[in-house]
Amino acid sequence: MLPADHARRPVVVVQSDAFNRSKLATVICIPLTELIFAGIDIVLGR
Repeated sequence: MLPADHARRPVVVVQSDAFNRSKLATVICIPLTELIFAGIDIVLGR
């Protein structure tokens, strides 16, 4: 059973077995979240 606050969140896969030559099966993901709720302002360079 999943916790009540569980929700699906989008992620970006930055590394997986398709991208590296390691024999260790790994996937590294970065969750995409809105940091506004954390009190953090992010300035994106454009």
